[in-house]
Amino acid sequence: MSWILLSLIAPLLYSFTNYLEKFLIDKKIKNPLNLVILGGILSFFISLLIFLIHGFVLLNITQILILIISGILGLFYLIPYFKALALDDASRVIPLFQFLSIFVLILSYFLLHEQLSQFQLLSFIFILTGGILLSLEKSPEGIFRQRKSFWYMMLACLLASGISILFKYAHVPNDYWLSFAYQELGGMFGAIILLLVPRLRRSFFLEIRTFQKNVWLFLSLDEILDRLAGFVYLYASLLAPVALVAVVTDVQPFFVLVEGIILSVWFPHIIKEDLSRKTLGIKIISILLIFMGIYILSTK
Repeated sequence: MSWILLSLIAPLLYSFTNYLEKFLIDKKIKNPLNLVILGGILSFFISLLIFLIHGFVLLNITQILILIISGILGLFYLIPYFKALALDDASRVIPLFQFLSIFVLILSYFLLHEQLSQFQLLSFIFILTGGILLSLEKSPEGIFRQRKSFWYMMLACLLASGISILFKYAHVPNDYWLSFAYQELGGMFGAIILLLVPRLRRSFFLEIRTFQKNVWLFLSLDEILDRLAGFVYLYASLLAPVALVAVVTDVQPFFVLVEGIILSVWFPHIIKEDLSRKTLGIKIISILLIFMGIYILSTK
């Protein structure tokens, strides 16, 4: 399977998790950090399962540390992301992940020695313009200001940019499963770090006791889709320059916009997006600008 197809499958899967997480945060889970901790706990069982099937191989300490840090970042970027999702519509928050490709391109230049061309820089202008436009909010005084979700998403993108870079830097050649197992182990350490905070630990154990069966069902579906998306994305990053993979995944806002419209029109009791003509127009124009930037990158 080509890396381009894999890079398109990943954002499609992530777009489903975006609305599942938005629904869980708005309707079912009081503290979004509990969702992060559950993800880290699941990472341990995924890692354990892979080691049991694949066999445990001890890597050198540098590889282990880098892959584990990659896994920790894969958990910790969710903290500011969930905060942004709690503050704003998913179709405004998710497109801000466009900045992720910019961070990845910069880091890949220094760590993986991927070169930045003039066309890549030109595409940044379109992607940045679209992302910033989506993040603007008009105040009562009529002055445009940054939406609160913008800065949380910048932090999320910065943390997330290190995931694939570190994974590709330290992965085991010709043994993707072993590399993935160690990276998932990092998610477990991330959950442990959060549980060491007394306030978070109390909140976690108190809330999970109140979860009903339907909450566990949604949580399970979200985690399965999230792990599949992460698995596909990281595998694609090993088949092509990680910067190009990150750029192709920028089609995610398109999936999110379409799904947001469908849910808001037919299932408003689940998700209700702002679909006013003005707001929808801004979203469409912004995403078109982003796609223009992607097109330049993919053809040059």
